[in-house]
Amino acid sequence: MSNAVALQIGPLAVHWYGIAWAVAVLWLRYAPIFFNCISDGLKDIWYDYIDLGLITIILGGRLGWVMFYRPDLLAYPMKAIAIWNGGLSFHGALIAGILYTIQFARNHKIDPYQIMDNLALWITPCLGIVRIANYVNGELWGRPTNQAWGVVFPRVDSLLRHPSQLYEAFSEGLLLGCIIWFCYSKLKLKPGQLACVSMFAYGGIRLLIEINFRAPTYEWLSFISTGALLCLFMMLFSLALNVRVSNLRVHRRLKLEQ
Repeated sequence: MSNAVALQIGPLAVHWYGIAWAVAVLWLRYAPIFFNCISDGLKDIWYDYIDLGLITIILGGRLGWVMFYRPDLLAYPMKAIAIWNGGLSFHGALIAGILYTIQFARNHKIDPYQIMDNLALWITPCLGIVRIANYVNGELWGRPTNQAWGVVFPRVDSLLRHPSQLYEAFSEGLLLGCIIWFCYSKLKLKPGQLACVSMFAYGGIRLLIEINFRAPTYEWLSFISTGALLCLFMMLFSLALNVRVSNLRVHRRLKLEQ
């Protein structure tokens, strides 16, 4: 589970991780338009949003990984920016993506919650695809296990370990997607609330996997893994954002009624 190269042509190496990102971006770029399931106000600017957002989340993911997991690299700028050596943080990419979305929406004079809700509908397959690439690369491995489906990750040791990347691929790529689409189709949500549901559900699912299956790392606190801590913050943020979204809509309605 550690052969990161999918195809080697002379000096040119095509990595599984790169393929996964390419497929994920193509899905996120074209699927909403192809299936005609996107807000009318976003159709003309969706491609620009995704293309510029890709650069943003990669930079944010790298910066987040350095800040959250390898702060020692801050003393070595060239190593810190060496993204080709691996190391991206979902939570760093999320923070960068939220800030980028707010600014993009401001530039185009649209509601940022409208973009966030549409993004939440389509992003889960991307999460699943990238987790599968993590598994192929033999990274983000799980805790030791005696279960028959345990996998040996040679770059770590010879122990059987939970294939936690595949657990995440299923839960973040399929289960989370089902939850989001159920809420979208069955519940009467205010703009922005679908994004809140997405972040809270992702944080909860990832937290369960962090606690039970993924091998923990303790960069910040000794009693809770960094991944679990970030998931807790993410869930709290989604709850706070949901309160803001609800209050904002009430405030706007009261202003219209006055």
